[in-house]
Amino acid sequence: MPLPFDAERSPVVVAEGVKARRRGWGKTIEIWNEKLHYYSGLYLLLFIWLFSLTGLVLNHQWEIHNFWERRKESTFTQKVQPPPGNSDMERAGDLMRQLHLRGEIQLTDSHPQPERFEFRVYKPPLLTDIRLDLGKNEATLHQIRVNGWGFMEMLHTFDVEKREGAGAPRNWLLSKIWCFSMDAVAVGFIFMVLSSYYMWFRLKKSHLWGWFTLALGFGICGFFVAGLNWLYRLG
Repeated sequence: MPLPFDAERSPVVVAEGVKARRRGWGKTIEIWNEKLHYYSGLYLLLFIWLFSLTGLVLNHQWEIHNFWERRKESTFTQKVQPPPGNSDMERAGDLMRQLHLRGEIQLTDSHPQPERFEFRVYKPPLLTDIRLDLGKNEATLHQIRVNGWGFMEMLHTFDVEKREGAGAPRNWLLSKIWCFSMDAVAVGFIFMVLSSYYMWFRLKKSHLWGWFTLALGFGICGFFVAGLNWLYRLG
């Protein structure tokens, strides 16, 4: 006589098992989605504050934005050795070592001259323009230092793109870390938005206001992306 557990399971039992496994997977996804959501939020917290505060200052041109008027400038010269190297970037790097400077090198757009070599070094909150007189082996440095508000704006608009080509590598460790952090911020925002959509759709019984808010956001963003371009062509 066959035992009960040897008998083939009924379709009802199989269906209940499938539903239970699905509920288990759904619960696991919800748990990990919540964890990653708030850990991403903790990572993004200071970046959001930084870009929000500086964005408000830039957008409204508040009085604290006038940091440029409070800048400090200095100019001095220093004797240097002729920089070796087969490229302008190598020569700039050697000059920075001689001058004890650190930062992101930006080669200038000015027409090169055989007796002169120029480039700029970014190190927020300090900008340094360097002009080398190859005839005298003398470097003239013009430095501009801004205050804390200027420092935050420089972080907001930090330009590490090379003028000699978009594919040129970044040459300062901190600029590489900063750009990696910005990539992480972008990915983090994308994840936060997608995970918010998931939690909204899964947890809310009524999605009316959610659909309205979503449509409003898409509409306003679409207007700025496509609508203003269309109006510009009409004008």
